[in-house]
Amino acid sequence: MPVPDEWSSPVMDEGSAVVDLVLVSLLLMPLFVALLHVGSVLYVRNTLAACAHDAARYAASHDIVTAGPETIRAAVHRRIDACVPALVGRRLTVTAEAERTVRTTPDGAAVPVVEVHVSGVLDAIVGTRTIHAAAAVLSEDP
Repeated sequence: MPVPDEWSSPVMDEGSAVVDLVLVSLLLMPLFVALLHVGSVLYVRNTLAACAHDAARYAASHDIVTAGPETIRAAVHRRIDACVPALVGRRLTVTAEAERTVRTTPDGAAVPVVEVHVSGVLDAIVGTRTIHAAAAVLSEDP
């Protein structure tokens, strides 16, 4: 059965590109937003890890280690408070813990280490996310 000529006229195809665009964008926009969200979370996590490592390196110096655990915690908090907002902005709430511990190497030697654990609560697109990062640096012996 042949198709009538009025069904295949150019007038019947008007607006079909707009409909195609809307249907395709309904599928692609959530995918694009999800990729942006994953990229943002990974950026914040890497920033927290870099700031934790920087704070641990700073707190492991001889002057700070000899002053005691409270000075180590204060130095870490100062370093984290300076590092995170400059790189991530104010949309992240950060808590940090620091302590000087001793780890054992595989051959049995004791190694003094400054450990820093950082947690951040990120206000994301689809709610809040808690992101954790940690760093451990050899401390300078007093």
